[in-house]
Amino acid sequence: MDLLIVETNNTPQISFKSSINEYIISGRSYPKEANSFYEPVLKWLNSFENMGIVKCNFQFKLEFFNTSSSKVLLEILLKLKEIIEHCKTQLSVTWFFEEDDEDMKETGEMLMELSKLPLEFVSYKI
Repeated sequence: MDLLIVETNNTPQISFKSSINEYIISGRSYPKEANSFYEPVLKWLNSFENMGIVKCNFQFKLEFFNTSSSKVLLEILLKLKEIIEHCKTQLSVTWFFEEDDEDMKETGEMLMELSKLPLEFVSYKI
């Protein structure tokens, strides 16, 4: 089951493609109602547990996100940790950040610490 949400000026692209084992959240995230925007993602993750996927990687490629988005991103990471603990899925998470964006890296590190979910950090150049 796939979940595709098109990117807008203030919401990220959600591209969860089970058919090719690709799970990416990318772009800018500052919706007026972060909980409402990310509700389909959390519902999808609840059903992910039953998909029987053995190995996968979730990728966060965010350029910017606001405080309300960070709270929901933490919920997503906590759900991924729960999936690892209760399913037979080998799940990894990669946090991408621009080479010079220390704030994005530090925010990822903070979310990793809060969720107790190990993240792989990858920097890139534009």
